[in-house]
Amino acid sequence: MLWRFAATASQPSNPTDTPLRIELQTPTQAQGPVLLIPAAQVYADVTEIYLTQDGWDVTNLGHKVGYLEGTARPGSEQHVILVGHIELRDGTPGVFAKLDELTLGDIVILYTGEREIRYTVTQVFETDANDLNIIAEINNDLLTLITCADYSFLSNTYRTRLIVQAKKI
Repeated sequence: MLWRFAATASQPSNPTDTPLRIELQTPTQAQGPVLLIPAAQVYADVTEIYLTQDGWDVTNLGHKVGYLEGTARPGSEQHVILVGHIELRDGTPGVFAKLDELTLGDIVILYTGEREIRYTVTQVFETDANDLNIIAEINNDLLTLITCADYSFLSNTYRTRLIVQAKKI
């Protein structure tokens, strides 16, 4: 298992007192949850990813972020896990294409209805592509973001998962 922890940044790339243009897009009448990560240029609807006999089906996720069926719904008081593509099938960047640019202290905002839940990034690391231990972690103040990493052209697979964990503030 590979672990790479982000180094402590001397100053977060988007402290809460810094106005960011993307924050002007704060949803007011969104139909469902919305994820905003200014430092990674993420502004995306959140949808449910259904569990099949082969695992969670992320094939139609597109530019949305998904929460995994059977895990906590966004806005709940439990450990929320969100997934997104790093790259789409046509080779264009996915919603989590810049997730690896996050550093400790960056802000992540989850909107659920009229509620705004703010998190601060506490860890950025990679793990084996088949390691699902992070999903079983119990921490009610935690948001975990997951995407693929380390693509191998030879095997046409991603070898690792990039994990970003953020704590509710």
